[in-house]
Formats: sequence, structure tokens, C-alpha cells
Amino acid sequence: MFPRRTESVREFDAETLHMKSESTSTSMIKVAIVGCGNCAKSLVEGVSLYSGAKETPGLTFRSVGGYECKDIKFVAAWDVDARKVGKPLAEALVAPPNCAMTITGKFGPCCEGVVVRKGQVLDGVGPLMLEHPEKGETFCVDPSQPEDSREEICRVLRETGADVLLNYLPVGS
Repeated sequence: MFPRRTESVREFDAETLHMKSESTSTSMIKVAIVGCGNCAKSLVEGVSLYSGAKETPGLTFRSVGGYECKDIKFVAAWDVDARKVGKPLAEALVAPPNCAMTITGKFGPCCEGVVVRKGQVLDGVGPLMLEHPEKGETFCVDPSQPEDSREEICRVLRETGADVLLNYLPVGS
């Protein structure tokens, strides 16, 4: 649907950037997140900030393909940290070990109703990350919390109608 990228995003003309048809003008982009860490926090906070803003300093384009930040809705989230699992997404995004700079501290309606589910630990948490959970700088994995199975994750994605699944798994594990 989106135009093929050339050398630079800035090469798109205004016509190409406003492609969303009238029939889809009320459609939302439903996003699910795997990994509720610093990057997820910054994204959700940014979407919240720009959703109601008249001015959008910092964004290259206010609209891409006819979609704006106000068209993004977070519909599901997974994490393995016990301090995030079972919490509303907005609360989980500010829980340790997250330490991303806070711009507004407000998360707005784009993530309302989303409760963070327990993802599968697999190899997503390196052994060193489990050694000092008392410091709050590493993951706290509670083995008594049941993990969602692959089938359960697929069911949630189908039920929420997620269009996009963002993979924010840790890169340092």
C-alpha cells in the first residue's frame, strides 16, 4: 500500500503521502507489542503526544499514507518482567527496569484497555540479566506466572485484530 521507498523519505511528493481513501478514513492501525521496554515506552508516549497535537515538531511528516498518530491504537502487549505482567500497558511502560526519558508522562487513549500478558521467556533474558534483580536494573522473571502459548498469542492477535506486531525483544540477550 505504501509507496516504494526511493533514496530518501523526503523524496515522496505530497500526493503520495495522502493516499488513505475516504472509505478508510476512520480506520485504525492496530498495533501489538512484544517487549514493553524503553523503545516501546518512547513510541507509545510519542503517539500519545502527537495524537492530539496541532503542531508536530520532531515528526518528518504529520501524515503518511493518510494515517496520523491519532490513527494508531495499541491493542495487545507481552513482556516477561513480573513488574509489568498483568499491569495496564501505560503502567508497565514506566516500570523498572525502563529508564527512557519521560517527555510528558501521559499515555492517553491510544493504549487504554491493554493489559500486559506474559510472553515466553525462551532466550529473551540472558543469564546475566537474572543475577541481580534486586537492583531494579535487570529483568525480574517470575516462573510461577504462566506464559502465553504460541496458540494463545495467535488467538489474542486475531481477537484484537492487530495489523502490526512490533518486536521489541531485548537485543542484549
